Amino acid sequence: MNDILLTDSFEIGIFYKNLEIKKINDKKNASMEAQQKSLFEGFMLLKKMIYLQLKPSLHLWRLNLRLLNRRLILTKAMEVEAKKMKTGPSGLGILKGPVNNSQLLPGRFHFCGGGGSAT
Repeated sequence: MNDILLTDSFEIGIFYKNLEIKKINDKKNASMEAQQKSLFEGFMLLKKMIYLQLKPSLHLWRLNLRLLNRRLILTKAMEVEAKKMKTGPSGLGILKGPVNNSQLLPGRFHFCGGGGSAT
């Protein structure tokens, strides 16, 4: 879990059918324990949704170019979780660049540029 701790502020929204189910907010000054707890809760919720084949959407805000490698680590961790749940990585992908809620696709990761966009 330490590998995916972020050094800048970020938000993660978990959506199901364009409805926000949970938002995870972590500030760069948050303690390591607070970041771990917040991310763990998010992972557990996503794991349950994947297990129930609900095809959640993961929407990330305010991630800048400094964190590009961390994005890839987070994405890889989610793909590993999907494989553990025997749903396979199909349906999990990356869509880079800004999107709005009407463009959220089931089972996709949406990266929204903040301090700097990856597109």
